[in-house]
Amino acid sequence: MAVAPSVGLGLWFGASGEPSQSRAIGMQVSLVLAPLLATAACIVRARRSPASAERVGWALLAASAGMWAAASVMFAWYFVVLARPPAFPSIADLLYLGFALPLAAAMVAFASTSTSAASRSRALLD
Repeated sequence: MAVAPSVGLGLWFGASGEPSQSRAIGMQVSLVLAPLLATAACIVRARRSPASAERVGWALLAASAGMWAAASVMFAWYFVVLARPPAFPSIADLLYLGFALPLAAAMVAFASTSTSAASRSRALLD
């Protein structure tokens, strides 16, 4: 279901020639929508999870994706609305770097839901 739109966007974004304003805006929109959809999916999954540790893991993944989405919104605002590159370093940079912290915590939370030591080890290695 997601393959056709992804291929279409890839062809449009990868087209040769000078990038148009609409293509630049489309790129920024897709860079914002992807983490927003991931955040929403993780929130839904967290609410539906029966186990407490699993629910925490999905909530942490949602926080991680939400940080990525917030950083993407900031960058898109600079590029599309203000028509200039963002300052460096910026809050968006901190969010892009900081998303790894709740992501790592989510991996630990998911590993704690495993019943055997081997399963926990595999989950942590993943």
